Amino acid sequence: MVENQLVPFVKKSPVWNTIESMEVFQIIPQKPHFHPLTECKEEYREGSAIGIMVTFASLFEKISSLQFDDCRSILESTLESLVDLEKHGFDITVPRCRLNELLSIKDGQGEVINESKDAEEKIRVHTDEKRKLEEKMSDIEKKITELQEELALTKAKMEVKGLDISKMQSHADAINERIKNARDHFVKVASAPWKSP
Repeated sequence: MVENQLVPFVKKSPVWNTIESMEVFQIIPQKPHFHPLTECKEEYREGSAIGIMVTFASLFEKISSLQFDDCRSILESTLESLVDLEKHGFDITVPRCRLNELLSIKDGQGEVINESKDAEEKIRVHTDEKRKLEEKMSDIEKKITELQEELALTKAKMEVKGLDISKMQSHADAINERIKNARDHFVKVASAPWKSP
């Protein structure tokens, strides 16, 4: 509801009935005086006043449809526009309180959002470090597998060498036995008693 009082123009436009019956003016009754319009030419005053009324209604709807993710600047701009309307005699107490509360909520959540971003950044850093450790672990496991294969191969080669050494040792023992036998035979022949033919 918009109460009639002294305004610096004559209400001639049929639009006034439509504007004044808008829901916003039923919820928050207004008594705008439009005094700043005295600085305009008389012919502009009524049209400007209609525009200002529509602006107030638009701001009211805009506040109701604000979203949490809207920029802080949108809320601040809406608040500034309300203050401009106050100069024309609008009672902006209710919408200003609503906007201040929304700004307060947004500021409080700003800190939480920053904390959330910090946490996400830390998670990202730790995830990168974990991935690098996983790669390093994979490389180490690969090297361990290669070393185990090399160890098994070396053990097999050692066993073959052991068998070869055993065979060679047996052969060497046999040769030494033959040398000893030959030596013993030589001594026996050399030291045998002499017999006449």
